[in-house]
Amino acid sequence: MKVFLKKYYNSLLFIFGLIFLYITLFKFSLTKQTLLSLCFTVINTVIAPHKAREIWNWALIEYWIAGLIYVFLIIAIIFIILKIENFKTLISKFFPQRSTLLGFYGVVTFGLIALLAPLLAPADPYAQGDLATTRLLQPFTHGTMLIRIPDPPPGLEGKNRIEQIRRSANNYLLNRITRFTRSDQFTAGNEYRTTSIIFILGTDSLGRDILSRIIYGTRISVGIGFAATLVAMSFGTLIGLISGFFYGFVDKVLMRIVDLFIAIPSLFLVITLVAFLGRSITVLIIILAVAGWMGTARLVRAEVLKLREREFVLSAQLLGVPWYGIIRSHLLPNVLPVILTGAVLQLGNVILAEAALSFLGLGTQPPIPSWGNIIGEATPYLRIAWWIAIFPGIALSMFVISAHLIVEGAQEKIQSI
Repeated sequence: MKVFLKKYYNSLLFIFGLIFLYITLFKFSLTKQTLLSLCFTVINTVIAPHKAREIWNWALIEYWIAGLIYVFLIIAIIFIILKIENFKTLISKFFPQRSTLLGFYGVVTFGLIALLAPLLAPADPYAQGDLATTRLLQPFTHGTMLIRIPDPPPGLEGKNRIEQIRRSANNYLLNRITRFTRSDQFTAGNEYRTTSIIFILGTDSLGRDILSRIIYGTRISVGIGFAATLVAMSFGTLIGLISGFFYGFVDKVLMRIVDLFIAIPSLFLVITLVAFLGRSITVLIIILAVAGWMGTARLVRAEVLKLREREFVLSAQLLGVPWYGIIRSHLLPNVLPVILTGAVLQLGNVILAEAALSFLGLGTQPPIPSWGNIIGEATPYLRIAWWIAIFPGIALSMFVISAHLIVEGAQEKIQSI
């Protein structure tokens, strides 16, 4: 067990350390400006709370989240190096099987990539290249990235030092415009500075960096998956608990509603909802949640039907505990392992569904990158530019496999209890 735990912590330290070193070595300026923006925005808000609406900008929040996760990585690396015993015991308790750990590594890695996307992406995922020289470049092709030098924000004269630093950092983060070229004749001038770039995964038909789009697509696909899974599991759990506990007429009505939703073809349901609600990320989350809560409701109902005849539930009823108290204190904690197992499985299925909808043009709309629409945009170029579709497909497959490995290990643990 000690050897196994040592391998586990070395692997986790390697994942965190690799991401930390990449950001520190190659994204130092961007990380510094992100942390400066976050710190001085908070300080400026405390000093002048009446200006909070002007100071806080939703476009900066993704950078701030990435900066906070970067700080978390530093703390996590220190904890892992010190090998805190409580943390070791907790992790080994929840992930005892080797395959489950492998899935855990995968999900953690994709989660970090999603949260750290602004700091990990080599370039702006929306930045297009010179079509004459950067279109459909093969993996590991060298190019030149043109980074716009942000103009100093106006009106800094007479401002205090804190506000000057905040506005300069915000201007740096919000006005970084990049383009690509491979022409040796290009002169950057005073507006751009040039730096070399290697298109590790190639470029697409518009000269955009595939690696950057996959990294940002991880945030979109995984974020939509988590949100839709949370909504679907919450609603399905509620229906399953009520249906299983009350049984009788209530159970029959709720289960017929579940049967009705199951009977409707998923594609027809999706097209109908898209036609009425439009196309957006919020609508996509609602559609995936509506199409995925029925299985959870049936699963939870089956578990509650077993538990409602157990002695501790009958004793609670005899003592006069209200129904909501029995559900909250006795039924929900006992079905929670099943719910969590179903949630991880549902997460993989939802991400696959999102990719399929985006591929069909019913999900995330271009130019917003997601794994599905990157694959969809690659369809006309499969013969001449295979890399556009293959790499997001690999990312999608790896995430789904990781989720299924966790479910497999969790099921083995539940059966052994």
